Amino acid sequence: MEFSIKYTKRDYWAVVKFKMTKAILVAKKKKKNKFEILLFRLISPFVLLGVVIIASFKKLKVNYKFILSQSGVTRIIDEKQELAMWSRFICYEKTENFIMLQFDKNVGDNDGQALFPRRCFSETEWLRLIEVFEENNVNSGEIDLNMDI
Repeated sequence: MEFSIKYTKRDYWAVVKFKMTKAILVAKKKKKNKFEILLFRLISPFVLLGVVIIASFKKLKVNYKFILSQSGVTRIIDEKQELAMWSRFICYEKTENFIMLQFDKNVGDNDGQALFPRRCFSETEWLRLIEVFEENNVNSGEIDLNMDI
């Protein structure tokens, strides 16, 4: 399976909002001080705005090409190829707007997540994308952002 993605401000906004919401939920589960949670909620809109502004100057200018094969996920940016073997991925989490793949932080150079916006796929391609993940033992789960707030 091969596809190209040009990320938009909306994609970055959705991901940062997703991560901020998860961080607030983690803080609540850890029973953090209510002042800390309130402060985080007040600051998070400014963080969202800052990330979107930075992304609009840097990453949005690049087209990313992805190739999903039996070996793993290859990302091609400006003729530079990076292959992430399927064993590097822990799980994926699907939302209304995107699928996020979780990398195993103990293997390889890149940690974090890989993002696939739903708007880039037809319904058939979207379902096939999920099938490819599961065929390669990358199952649905909850992304662990490892945010300690």
